[in-house]
Amino acid sequence: MRRENWVYRYRNKEEMMVDELIKEDGKNTLTMGGKDYELPLFNLNTMCLIEDAFNTSVETLAKSFDTKRANTIRKIVYVLLQKKYPELTEESIGEMITMSNIADVSAKVAKAMGG
Repeated sequence: MRRENWVYRYRNKEEMMVDELIKEDGKNTLTMGGKDYELPLFNLNTMCLIEDAFNTSVETLAKSFDTKRANTIRKIVYVLLQKKYPELTEESIGEMITMSNIADVSAKVAKAMGG
């Protein structure tokens, strides 16, 4: 892919350190286990799925996500990806999120959620 198809977008210095790259076309691509997964745009249906999965409001969950609890990150990634990638399980996602990519995964999930 040609370099000019990418732009750097940062909300703060912490995201700059993650080197989050988002395509100009608005796609938010997450790389785990050597494969790219496209995170869906956060919409009302996505909010409903997340609220159902956690049995809580998205607002309450966002506060939990800020603490970067491993279980929360894994489950949100699962909920966001299950429609497009039904072969993934929470366990397989957990195996693909490692200490080397957890910061990137967290930043991209936050971006998908509009954060």
